[in-house]
Amino acid sequence: MAPAAGVTVVVPFGPVPDWRFGAGVGRPAAARMRRFVTALGREATRRARDFCRTTFTTVYLAGGPTSLTLEQLYQILQALYDNLIIAPEEQTLEVLPGTVDEGRAKVLKESGFDHLNLRLADGLLPEPDLRILSRAGFNSIGLELSFGTDPSGWKKRLDRLAGLNPARIHFHLPPATATRVAVLQALRLAREKLTGTWREYLLHHYCRPGHESRHLISLWHDSVQLGLGPAAVTRTAEGVRRNPARLGDYVAAAESDRLPRAASSFPAPVADMVRMEGTPARRLNPATARSLLDNGLVTRKGDRLLLTDQGALALDRVVKALA
Repeated sequence: MAPAAGVTVVVPFGPVPDWRFGAGVGRPAAARMRRFVTALGREATRRARDFCRTTFTTVYLAGGPTSLTLEQLYQILQALYDNLIIAPEEQTLEVLPGTVDEGRAKVLKESGFDHLNLRLADGLLPEPDLRILSRAGFNSIGLELSFGTDPSGWKKRLDRLAGLNPARIHFHLPPATATRVAVLQALRLAREKLTGTWREYLLHHYCRPGHESRHLISLWHDSVQLGLGPAAVTRTAEGVRRNPARLGDYVAAAESDRLPRAASSFPAPVADMVRMEGTPARRLNPATARSLLDNGLVTRKGDRLLLTDQGALALDRVVKALA
């Protein structure tokens, strides 16, 4: 699947953090939500001039967008479509459990969202949410969850997840406090259980055929990305920049039109490995490649190196070695 230019909106409210987009847990107080939506509209207007020749084909509302009111979600979409050139091939919304009823689901469907990802808290399964969203006509609903700090009971939970037959199952690695051996076993069980019905299209991200997330794939390529909201990342030919992470700092930056701060990006070999393509061994310093192999962080397949599950749990170490 070819990478495409995409726009990500990070909404910093909700009970479930989203480490990929820098969205932490935040209290959705009405005043804070209004300040955020207003600042986002200002940022979209001011950033549009830098992307006047870019056509965005994916839109991804990440973090806790369903903590917002329908009117606020509409304001965000209006700000995007009024200021940017968008020809959507995919419009994705992160959904927090218990935040969408029948009426709300219908409006979201009519607003053009075609991909939904339910973010699950540990120990919860979303049968009621799935029924509501399915009845509203959504046919590409994914589940996103962490392995948790104690994945010892993962096999039973994995059987229940697979029985729901979602379009996507995205696993996020647990914090460093998790039991390493148990997590590695959980990763292995997931791959054994899901391979066949689902395809691992990104590392620990599985989908049924035709239900890949174009936006997440593009994030691991060198395609243009515009990030709006706290901690959102923008990538252009000039480099990578990240918005301030704290809501107050973000609002101040949006009001003053300050440019985001420069940020680091994943080295190309790491992106190659996350995309399951592997990276040519010749691209790495021989001593670095040997060290990663000897420590079980990568494995060799032909002339390419691929990340192991041990390497995924020590991704910071791999990034540092390849930077």
